[in-house]
Amino acid sequence: MNLIIDIKICCDHLARPIQVGCRRVDALIKLFNLIRKHYESLFPLVEACMKGKMNMTSPTQITKLMILGLMIFMTACSSLVGQPSSGVPSPTALPTTISEPTTIPTVQPTVVPTNPTAATSAPASTDCSDSAQYITDDRLDGTTYTPNTAFTKTWTLKNTGTCTWDSSYLVFYISGTTMTQQPGYWIVPREQTVAPGQTVNISVGMTSPVENGSYQSYWGLKKENGSLLPIRGGANGNSFYVKIKVDNGTVVGDITAASIAIEREEGSGTVCTAEATYFVYASITTDGPTTANYEINSTAGQIAAGYFQTSPTGPVSPFVTGSLVFNQADTKTIVLRFAGPYPYPEDITVNLQVNGGQWHNTKLSCQ
Repeated sequence: MNLIIDIKICCDHLARPIQVGCRRVDALIKLFNLIRKHYESLFPLVEACMKGKMNMTSPTQITKLMILGLMIFMTACSSLVGQPSSGVPSPTALPTTISEPTTIPTVQPTVVPTNPTAATSAPASTDCSDSAQYITDDRLDGTTYTPNTAFTKTWTLKNTGTCTWDSSYLVFYISGTTMTQQPGYWIVPREQTVAPGQTVNISVGMTSPVENGSYQSYWGLKKENGSLLPIRGGANGNSFYVKIKVDNGTVVGDITAASIAIEREEGSGTVCTAEATYFVYASITTDGPTTANYEINSTAGQIAAGYFQTSPTGPVSPFVTGSLVFNQADTKTIVLRFAGPYPYPEDITVNLQVNGGQWHNTKLSCQ
């Protein structure tokens, strides 16, 4: 009989979970124990109890309803379980829900920079070395160009270092004839590189000089604001060169002969005396078009023997310089008047030099 009374009380509690259950957890615990111990004997009574109120006929539905009621009861009382009132010891907390546990997402920690105004980045590694190897060139060395002619010189080099070459590396003028508008040029365009072990063709636009002749210009490799790279197989161990000739198409002649002579002027005093005057004849011969630069002087031991005049009334000078232009193979003669005072009238030698070459001389004969 007591068991039946307890069941009826539990049924009443289930019918009023919010009003009764939230005040006492004991009824829930007791109902759990009753169901566990007296399931077979309680089930008909619970069924009869619930049928009278809910008008249900299926035992399965009633059982499900009981379980649902327990879940509602536990949820309603969850705010009280684990939060004992003042002065009352808290019983062991029961689960507040029997639903699937909620997975709490893991939050990745935020790295806060030590300097909030600028992120600190690791410095780029500079532990590499620069070197190169000369491979070949375009084989244009020795080519003859007309004056002021544009041409391009190309060299092929290999990166034998451990640094990657980029647009901060230059092909740079070192010495010799200047044939470019500026001293350095990038070896590769921007966004292109030459990795260690790779080769690169380096081209420089140049312009031939305006004068005929042979010209040579030396170039090297360097990083901007750096020093020249060592180049294995290159000239002087750090360079490569371009060598050209310039010819305007005109055949240039050579000086083939030069001579000088002195003769007494008719009507003057006796030869080798202070009263005598003379004419000097300097002759120059070429085999083609050229220019002859000359110097004529006189000596008496270590001093000038007399004075030259370009005309009978012109100024006098101890020496004469000038140029003769030959348009073809020819012989030309410079005629000068030679007069005193003579320091040693009997000791007179006249001398001729052409284009800085050897001296040609003749001594006055007193016989």
